Amino acid sequence: MGEVFKEVKEKFERYKFDVVYVDKEYPVSSTNPQAFFGLGERNAFSGLLINEGQATLDVILLKHSHQGVVPIPGEGTGIKLSAGQILKFYNVPLAEIITNYDSSNVSGVSSNVKLKGTIHPLFETPSQISIENFQPNENYLIYSGFGTSLPQSYVVPANGYLVVDITNTTTGNIGQITLSFGTITMTFNLQTGENKIPVIAGTQITSLSLTSPSAILIYEEVIE
Repeated sequence: MGEVFKEVKEKFERYKFDVVYVDKEYPVSSTNPQAFFGLGERNAFSGLLINEGQATLDVILLKHSHQGVVPIPGEGTGIKLSAGQILKFYNVPLAEIITNYDSSNVSGVSSNVKLKGTIHPLFETPSQISIENFQPNENYLIYSGFGTSLPQSYVVPANGYLVVDITNTTTGNIGQITLSFGTITMTFNLQTGENKIPVIAGTQITSLSLTSPSAILIYEEVIE
């Protein structure tokens, strides 16, 4: 009995951690060319930076906060984010993210830059950064964050495909998601990576349970 209690206690302590949810949005244009996202210097970030609009953005990732509005030349990592793209982070040590309006943009175009995710302790797993296409006019973002479950239930707004993207260093089965519509309840196994489930408007995402903390992205590919 003592060994069983010890194992349960170790698992609880392993997955018990403080997180700060981030949900910020700023406009970026030729008249408002920069946006800053401060994250702190002692933690990691998992989530999404979404370029929702028509502008190309120059993104600078900083491990240490800088003083002033202009970073030191050569400081940080630079990434170009095209219109309709997202930058995905998993367990990345970051202090600040800076987005700049690219000088090659056609006159008059702009974007809304959205940062969604969680600030959490740095885990002993490799950091991951990737760029993916995301068309906001055709897809509906439902949730992005980090953890082993969802903070609440969500309702699918339209007919289409529910995409559940799980980022983790492990592969294979990592948990389950439960959907309900009226009196019908369905549970689906989730794999690391992209999971796609056909849904109809009004379907409720009742719960999600993962075996280990992961970056979670849920959106719907809407069928017109």
